[in-house]
Amino acid sequence: SGVETASDFSVEVAVPEAGAPPAPDAFRVVALDNANYLAWGNESREADDFSHYKVYVVDGAGAEFLLGETDSEGFLDLLAENGTTYSYFATAMDIDGHEGSASWTAAGTPRPDFHDEWLYDHFSQPTQSGFRFSEDENTNPIMDGTSPNRHFRLEVDGQGWWLVPGPQTAIYPLGFETTSLKCGVAADAGCVDVTSAPMTGYITADQPLETQVSYVLRVIGNDGEVHYGVIRVDLLGYDQDDDALMIFDWAYQVQAGNPDLVESVGG
Repeated sequence: SGVETASDFSVEVAVPEAGAPPAPDAFRVVALDNANYLAWGNESREADDFSHYKVYVVDGAGAEFLLGETDSEGFLDLLAENGTTYSYFATAMDIDGHEGSASWTAAGTPRPDFHDEWLYDHFSQPTQSGFRFSEDENTNPIMDGTSPNRHFRLEVDGQGWWLVPGPQTAIYPLGFETTSLKCGVAADAGCVDVTSAPMTGYITADQPLETQVSYVLRVIGNDGEVHYGVIRVDLLGYDQDDDALMIFDWAYQVQAGNPDLVESVGG
């Protein structure tokens, strides 16, 4: 008759509790120029029913927003802007749509970086020997070596190449042997960079320069506040007119007081 009636017996059915993949491990943020690259380990992928990841961004009030989904252990946030700090975390999904617990949260502050900058010796071409960290590509960082606005200038003498700090600029006295200005997207496994500026120990004395070494500077920015920058020397040599020059890469944190230059690891 299609009408359900009582039965003389019942069957107990055990429904297994859904077990989502474990949280993404080793979550970190690599700051780029107007972008943040998020990366994590592959522990979640070891689950038999793993499907993909969800990536979230957290605003200043603590609200969480879904940023996107990916099936790889990396995600590029191209909406991030230089000088603004963004916090992120990720979760793993299984094939039945169950979402696992969140990874730890990590933050990143995008900052401008540039490659293959040229700077001449102050005694050879003084008008092309000064440098000031700029906040965008529309501002030429090269200036006269005597300008009071310079953050540093290059000087070359019989003793070698020298990084000479400008007014209100200090240099960390120890250079860092690095393989790149920044490591992150598609970097070699052995990549070495300077992820964060030291907070103390800066001096105002001239610093001898070497290639494949990164130097961290503490400067006063356009806002009158303390900022941190890093340069990595690629070449020390001469041009066709026998004028000494330096070719280098550099990054500058436009957020005042923030020592993070490249990477932030969650905790």
